[in-house]
Amino acid sequence: QPHFRYCKKCKNTQRYRTRHCDLCQACVAKFDHHCFWIGGCVGETNHGKFLLMLLVLTIEFLMGFTWGWTGLDYNSEDYESRNNLTNVKYTKEHGAFEICCIICFLAFLFSGVLFFYHLFLVLSNTTTWEHNSSDNISYFKPYYRGALPFNKGVIQNFKDICINNSKIREWELPCPDVLKESQSFNICENEHYSCC
Repeated sequence: QPHFRYCKKCKNTQRYRTRHCDLCQACVAKFDHHCFWIGGCVGETNHGKFLLMLLVLTIEFLMGFTWGWTGLDYNSEDYESRNNLTNVKYTKEHGAFEICCIICFLAFLFSGVLFFYHLFLVLSNTTTWEHNSSDNISYFKPYYRGALPFNKGVIQNFKDICINNSKIREWELPCPDVLKESQSFNICENEHYSCC
């Protein structure tokens, strides 16, 4: 079993999945990342809420895009009759709708990709830090590439992160040989290649 690390800044022993955040000046349990949107770290007690926030943002940006798109109906008879115009092709108002559509669509793509990425992390019980830096994390060294040592199954992972997330857990590492036998082949990341 890898040893726990000692944080010189906080002067305490870091359990597995804990990392010191220089921006927050604290050790964060099950550290995922420091997020500029919430002005703090995403960790054990708020990863489920962060996922919900990404879902709501994705839906809002999609709604903003669709509402902006309805304003781009250039040749609508309803638009012409409301404004006593004929053969209207373009007005100043359309520019605002176009900008709204572009901004909302780009924001929708960004938040949507983040939502699905964090949904994958939640359902596999891993973190952004562990997923992107597993080669540099000491307690991941005994495991093969792409191993998910804290994975308890999709349903239990979702419950632990999104429903039963009020307490900080003591994480235990399974034996590498047992883990390899129990987990199925991961097509995205495995001992032969990595997509990420």
